[in-house]
Amino acid sequence: MNIISVIPIIKGVLKKELTYFSSKDISVGDIVTVLIRKKKVKALVTKIESLSSKKISVRSSDFELKKIINIHSKSPLSSGFIEAIRKTSEYHVLSIGATLFRLIPQDFLEKGTTKSEERVTLSTTHEELAFQASFEDRISFYKTYIRERFAKKESLYICLPNTRDVEIFQGVLSKGIETYLFSLHGDLSKKKTKETLGKLKTETHPFVVLGTPKFIYTMTNTMSTIVLEHESSPVYKTFVEPLFDIRTFVRMFAKEAKKKLIIADTILQTETIWEIKEELLDTLMPANFRFQVKNERIILDTKNREEGVPWAPITEGLKSRIEKSIENKQRVFLFTLRKGLAPFTNCNDCKKTLTCKKCDTPLTLYKQKSSKERIFVCNTCKHNTETLTTCPYCNSWNLTPLGIGTEMLEDYLKENIPEAKVFVLDQNKAKTKTQAKKIIKEYESTPGAVMIATELALHHQMKEVPLVGIVSFDSLFAIPSFRIHERILHLLIHLEDMSLNSFIVQTKNIEAPILKTFKDNTFIQYYNNEITERQNFNYPPFTTLIKIIPDTRTSKDEIKKIAEKFFGQYKPNLFITTHKRKKVPAILLKVPREEWNPRLKEVSQRLKETLFGFPLSWTIHIDPENT
Repeated sequence: MNIISVIPIIKGVLKKELTYFSSKDISVGDIVTVLIRKKKVKALVTKIESLSSKKISVRSSDFELKKIINIHSKSPLSSGFIEAIRKTSEYHVLSIGATLFRLIPQDFLEKGTTKSEERVTLSTTHEELAFQASFEDRISFYKTYIRERFAKKESLYICLPNTRDVEIFQGVLSKGIETYLFSLHGDLSKKKTKETLGKLKTETHPFVVLGTPKFIYTMTNTMSTIVLEHESSPVYKTFVEPLFDIRTFVRMFAKEAKKKLIIADTILQTETIWEIKEELLDTLMPANFRFQVKNERIILDTKNREEGVPWAPITEGLKSRIEKSIENKQRVFLFTLRKGLAPFTNCNDCKKTLTCKKCDTPLTLYKQKSSKERIFVCNTCKHNTETLTTCPYCNSWNLTPLGIGTEMLEDYLKENIPEAKVFVLDQNKAKTKTQAKKIIKEYESTPGAVMIATELALHHQMKEVPLVGIVSFDSLFAIPSFRIHERILHLLIHLEDMSLNSFIVQTKNIEAPILKTFKDNTFIQYYNNEITERQNFNYPPFTTLIKIIPDTRTSKDEIKKIAEKFFGQYKPNLFITTHKRKKVPAILLKVPREEWNPRLKEVSQRLKETLFGFPLSWTIHIDPENT
């Protein structure tokens, strides 16, 4: 007789484990039928324990165990997959059901599998290898490695962060293996997705799957290798609840399922490089910290302006190059971090920044489409404020817009380079992927066109552009994250990869260490500086950050008492954060690696019980991107 833990496969139910008993031959991953509120429902078996080992707890429980009615079918998920979900959930302080249904569509579980669909499991050994090399070197390796795996009748799964990466990899890897290369991403139609999944079930030849995190569940037992590509991408972290890092799940799954895992990128995450340096992670080949300079890298100092010349968002150096490109019918791509006219507005008298009355976020200046008048909009809660206003702090009219937004650049180009055909790609101009693709298509088919874009453009595949420029490099440091240098470095690499001839950066601080690192191509020095700074400030990988956001019913005084009572030893930091478009109080913990990190067999039991003991209305975020 066994105690069986299950997750009900039903909409609207609390995604937590329920307990039953059975003497049937049941395995982890089976789909069984159970009784919930007198109704028969399907459930996924997540854990099996002997009744004899649980007799005391069963006798002392205040409810009666119910019997599993029958076994409905075998699950398409392996026990290793489910155990990885269990460990991922524990590490991120989530219910197993929340993680499970975030990674796997409900209808996939409901169908189960048949005997004809079951395949022989390969006998593989778990191995984790880091692979830091240029994009070209990684592709060259994959082409050889795929053919080696095929010769051994083994399949691969290459996990990529977004549709753009899937399309790029499909383009460079498909030659010669078109029939055995399958792509899965969110932009596919339901019909195409169903067709592809059907082929994976019936294909007898080894194959390669290029998939986004949404399709991680298609990792079958026939796959010997998982490649976690573009490992540094923040897209691997979920931005809506449940909050967790899919990279953590992939590493745990590879270990539980005994798969070979290759963790790859041009520049890996700082934590991953630290693991290599500390000999906690082996490498596929020695990590490369110097890459061939692709084209001309130009740094323009925005402080060097001629006297009497009014301020402009574009320097004369960049302007002349844009004009020359347009004359030669060559396209230009200009990157700026923010949409609107100006991301910030400061009062010149009291030196404070204008913020939203509702959520305290800095207001962004926009131009209205209908009247062309200016208006302040909060990008967090969308609250509007008229610009005919005085400073709310000192009542002064002396207000100055700061920063460079997409609308400001568009107005400048139309006024100063009227011959330019300007396209804008931000969330205001492209609210859907279809709209974004339409803008990109028109831009790429227009000789001498200029594209002004935010990070939104980087999620779409684009052809190389002769001239690429970052208009305001300094604004990148406004992002509140301890990973900001890492993010900026990857952004520089990404944008330079887009450029065909010249890559230009405008900045007030030409001596910025991260900029010097990029220009001099000395990435090892960047890592040494970054890891020293993180150690000094007690940031990952030396600690694990845990962000706790209580519900709105909990007062600031109560939050302070809770922090002192339960987390005093970690010297908790109480601060204000943005959560669900509101400014709310939160607790930040820096927990030693010895107590909480994904490589531990068991995280701190005391801390785990404390975190899981908080109400479900509280949000607990392990390894938050921003603090």
